[in-house]
Amino acid sequence: SSGINAEYGGGTVCDDSFTDNSANAICKEMGFTGSARWSSGSRYDLQINLTISLDEVTCSDEDWASCDYSTSHDCSHNEDVFLQCGAGGLELIDENGDSVGAGVEALLTYGGGTVCDDSFTDNSANAICKEMGFTGSARWSNGLKYDLQN
Repeated sequence: SSGINAEYGGGTVCDDSFTDNSANAICKEMGFTGSARWSSGSRYDLQINLTISLDEVTCSDEDWASCDYSTSHDCSHNEDVFLQCGAGGLELIDENGDSVGAGVEALLTYGGGTVCDDSFTDNSANAICKEMGFTGSARWSNGLKYDLQN
């Protein structure tokens, strides 16, 4: 689940100078709570048919107004940004509070808080995982497992 290929004006976004601030600013500008993760590379055949529209996206904080960028580039498509934005505030985190991806048991949070298990079912787990871009839930459990839950 690498997320989506970031596009601007129908073209791709190059990873030169791209940081977590850039990723968060773009996700927030699109109406999400922030970035869950980002990476770069050449993954889709269609990338070759797109123009590289943005380069040197540099943001001083997580707000798009703080960002500078160039519409000219010195990139190839193996530098295209793939971005996964936080799905409505849902996030899976490990015991250190870091975001994790598929295949890892993690604490489900929403908007920075934990999710209560009252009335939570396999259907709940599958729906949430699908909303977050995964194929579904492999398993779920409840309880106090991480120190950061206190």
